Amino acid sequence: MILDLSNIDTNKLISTLIVFLTCAILYVSILLVTRQIFINKNKKVYNAINYLSLYLIVFICAIVILNIWLINLYPILIAVGVIAVILCVILQDLLKDVACGIKIISNEIYKEDDIIEVNGYVGKVKSLNLIHTTLVGTTGEVKIVNNSLVKEVKNYSKNLIVGYVDLPLDIKVDTKKAIEIISEQLSSFNELYSKIVEGPNVFGLVDINKHQILRITFKAKYEDLSLLERSIRKELIDVCHKYDIELDW
Repeated sequence: MILDLSNIDTNKLISTLIVFLTCAILYVSILLVTRQIFINKNKKVYNAINYLSLYLIVFICAIVILNIWLINLYPILIAVGVIAVILCVILQDLLKDVACGIKIISNEIYKEDDIIEVNGYVGKVKSLNLIHTTLVGTTGEVKIVNNSLVKEVKNYSKNLIVGYVDLPLDIKVDTKKAIEIISEQLSSFNELYSKIVEGPNVFGLVDINKHQILRITFKAKYEDLSLLERSIRKELIDVCHKYDIELDW
């Protein structure tokens, strides 16, 4: 059986091809844009947006092509519109989470393995998707926060954090001599503690009252601060005992 092309409307066929090509170009453009924004940040989100874009474009393409061929779509469009409105009302919180998730990921506000503080809670980002962020606290507890509820974020992994140790020197201690001795000994601390990124250095006196408070500062990642402060404090106390620098507790 030979296909009879004489009854095919050429204008409709050309219009159909134009719509198809336009939708294809639109989808490829969305792929390129989302790849540029998300591929190195969160592949799960990248894939989700691409699948959603594909389904949406295919649906629009089908509606337009059916309309070109004069197929009555009003009942379908009315039904789809009603369903869409109902879904928007029911899923409004979910849609807010998704919008906020896209903002967080595209702007790189934080990512997996970052140490962040969200609404006063500090934890490590275990996972991040379009809907929620999963945090692991310092004692191992897991907290799941919907992205729309992330109002205030402090990202401690963006930059190095300044840590410090205060030494309460006796008021009678020769501060200049004590600073010289401690400064000389601090040069070996980087070899002992590889997680110190900058320093430690003598910041100087921060208080003089009943005793002299000598502050030593350093820079490290947030998750290493607590351990480093305890370790450096112990080393400094040993230095003070070794060189008879009297401390006033």
